[in-house]
Amino acid sequence: MTARVAQIWRHPIKAHGRESLAPCSNFSRGAKAPKLQAISARSNLARGSVTLTHPELDEITFCPDDPADAARFIDWVMPICPVDRALPARLIRVADRGVTDTDYPSISLLNAASHDQVAARIGREISINRWRGNLVLDGLEPWAERKWIGRKLKLGGAILHIREEIVRCMATTASTRTGERDANTLEALMTGWGHQKFGIYAEVIRSGEIQKNDVVAMDGLPAPDRIEVCFAGRSNVGKSSLINALTNRKGLARASNTPGRTQEINFFTTTGGPYLVDLPGYGYANAPLSVVEKWQRLLKAYLSGRATLRRAFVLIDSRHGIKAVDEEIMSLLDRAAVTFQVVMTKTDKVKEKDRAKVLTQVRQKLSAHPAAYPELVLTSSEKGQGIETLRTIIAGLD
Repeated sequence: MTARVAQIWRHPIKAHGRESLAPCSNFSRGAKAPKLQAISARSNLARGSVTLTHPELDEITFCPDDPADAARFIDWVMPICPVDRALPARLIRVADRGVTDTDYPSISLLNAASHDQVAARIGREISINRWRGNLVLDGLEPWAERKWIGRKLKLGGAILHIREEIVRCMATTASTRTGERDANTLEALMTGWGHQKFGIYAEVIRSGEIQKNDVVAMDGLPAPDRIEVCFAGRSNVGKSSLINALTNRKGLARASNTPGRTQEINFFTTTGGPYLVDLPGYGYANAPLSVVEKWQRLLKAYLSGRATLRRAFVLIDSRHGIKAVDEEIMSLLDRAAVTFQVVMTKTDKVKEKDRAKVLTQVRQKLSAHPAAYPELVLTSSEKGQGIETLRTIIAGLD
C-alpha cells in the first residue's frame, strides 16, 4: 500500500489550535468547548513563542514557558470557554513527550479519501482539520488505513507502528472556522460504518524527517488483495520514468542519477487495477557489498513468495541490450516460475540500425529462459512510445 503525505499538522497546545507543519478530563477540551476548534496556531521555534488566532478574539503571541505570558493566554482564551464547564486555570508543559490521548508516544494519521466519504454522508464539505490529525495522506482507497493496524509504516526517515483506530468525540462536530457545532460527524460515522472511529494512532518507533510528498511504503508487504505486476531493471535503466509515464504522475516514482536510489519495494495503487510494484534497481554500481546482498535477499523473497504476482517486466536499455546482471535476474525469475516480459527503454536514444542489432541480441538471450514471454515492448518514456501498449498488456492480466 502506498500513499503521499499531503499535509502535516501539529498542535502546540492541546485542543487550542492547529499549526500546519495526562487524562483529558483535567484539560480544556474541544469536546466540551467547541469554540476552541476555531483556534489556529503558528509557532516561532527560535523565540519559543506561539501565536493564536480566533474569529472572535484579537490575535495573541505569547511564550508558554513564561508564567506571565501563560497567564495572558488564560485570560485570552477565557471568553470562548463555556461558563458551565470547568474553566482553565494554568498552562502545563509535559516534559517527556507532550500530551496525547495515548499512553505511548504517538501521532495521528488521516486518510483524505475516508474524510471525503464522511463529508458525503453529511451532505456537504467539511474541513479535515476537524479530526485534529498530524499527517493527512492522499492517494489511498477510502478506509485503507483500517487494514494497517499492527503493521509498520515508513515515512521518510521515521518508522511508525500502527497501533489502533481513533475513537472520536464531540469536538469533531464543531466547525474549525466558526467554533459552532454544525455537523453531526459522530452520527455520520455510526450510521455509515457502525462505529465512531476515524483515523489511526501510530507509535513513533524511530524518529526522522517526514516531508510532504514522501512516498509511504509499508515495512512488510500489503495484503495480497489484488493482482500485481512488478518492474525490475538495472540502475538508471529508466524504471522510475516508465512508472511515472504509465500512471501519468510526474514524480510518483522518484528518478535519480544516483545508482540504487530505490532501496526497498514500493507498491503503487491504481484505481480499480493492480499494484504496480517498483523493485530495487540492480547493478548497484558503487553500492556497498552489504547493501547489494540485502537487496538481493529482498528480491528473492518477493519473487518467490508473492502469489498475486502475475508478471514481471524486466527493463532493458535499448542502447546496451541484455548484460550479465540482467541474465541473473532472468534466471531468478525462471527458478521462481514467474512469467516475465522484456520492456525495452529509451528507444528514442538509439538509431534504427543499431536498435535492430540490440533487439536481435535480446531475442537470442531470451530463448534460453523458459519463463520469458516472447513479445518485446519497445518504449520511450520521454516520447510516450509504447506506453499505451504496456498499459493494455497490464489491463489484460488476471
